[in-house]
Amino acid sequence: MLDSLGCECKGKGGVLQVFKDSRVVLVGEKVNDLFAIKEVEMLKEAKVVSTLNLTKADLRHKRLSHISRKGLEALSKQGILPQEINNKLFVYEHCVLGKTRKQNFIKAQHTTIGLLDYIHSDL
Repeated sequence: MLDSLGCECKGKGGVLQVFKDSRVVLVGEKVNDLFAIKEVEMLKEAKVVSTLNLTKADLRHKRLSHISRKGLEALSKQGILPQEINNKLFVYEHCVLGKTRKQNFIKAQHTTIGLLDYIHSDL
């Protein structure tokens, strides 16, 4: 996407820089194997960029396929994840809407009384 705008990317020492016409337009710093955007210079064409301050719990939530808060707590109790992720997790609306459960069908009530009623319904 950035190359279509004529930008050039360089990264070294945990810092990512994006250049356009020999100007720095974006600087990102590596945090937990992801680049967090530090500085952005506005261009004529704007792309959507998230600049939320994510906690470690938020990063784990996204990396583990949007796992629930209870799932994160269970993994931390088992010792798979560090205990520090039990802090408040940002509530993502698309996660809440996407994890709604479907309703089961109600059980059918059989209204047939005689044996011939079953035979007639199978024809």
